[in-house]
Amino acid sequence: MLVFAIENYDSCATEMVGLGEAHRDEIKPHADAFPFDPDMNLYARLDEVGMLHVATARAMGRLVGYMLSVVMPSHQHHKSVRWASGDGVYLLPAYRKPRVADRLLAFAEDSLRAKGVILNVIGVHPDHPALGRLLVRRGYALSSHGHSRRL
Repeated sequence: MLVFAIENYDSCATEMVGLGEAHRDEIKPHADAFPFDPDMNLYARLDEVGMLHVATARAMGRLVGYMLSVVMPSHQHHKSVRWASGDGVYLLPAYRKPRVADRLLAFAEDSLRAKGVILNVIGVHPDHPALGRLLVRRGYALSSHGHSRRL
């Protein structure tokens, strides 16, 4: 049975590193340029000031997935808009079953909505098109494409 929760970063930070490494290994274009070295102090500071939103999925107490978002108090172009920027959505492959990611997203969205967030932006990596399809089914609209180039 999966249990979804909103957790403080410090309660799951160590576990998230392992999942983060697996997540990074699935994202190919610039993996060699970016060593996996999360700024755990920055995440902790964001959590302290209420800007980090951590939704987790656990199976028998073990972390198997997460949705990290940075909650912005306003948007630079629309100061009255409280919004969230997805920092990562990940489920271990064994848990990518029908509706698991959908339930994690629904849980996280409900919590963000309760915090006054009215816009949730989640980037989709080209190597994970299933996430994009799930977001469209959930009512997300494609709002931009990002392109990157290693300099």
